[in-house]
Amino acid sequence: MTNTRCRACGKPIIYMKTKAGKSMPCDLPLVPYWGSEDGSKRVLTHSGELVRCELTGNRDDITGHGRTPHWGSCTNPDRFRKRGKKHEP
Repeated sequence: MTNTRCRACGKPIIYMKTKAGKSMPCDLPLVPYWGSEDGSKRVLTHSGELVRCELTGNRDDITGHGRTPHWGSCTNPDRFRKRGKKHEP
């Protein structure tokens, strides 16, 4: 994990590894989450799993703690988003 600042918005971020071995920029604060198959949010756990969840719920039922992907809070997420690459036939 590496702490740095987002080049698009300047907020502090941390790069975490996903299970696939890719680096994902995440917001610094650890947040509690409540796992939910139809959850509207995502959290990256320390084991590298991107979990579908909610960020509010009963404190007694917390699933765990993780970090939210930074693209959800960045003020300019499209600056680094990779859109479909053109493939030559």
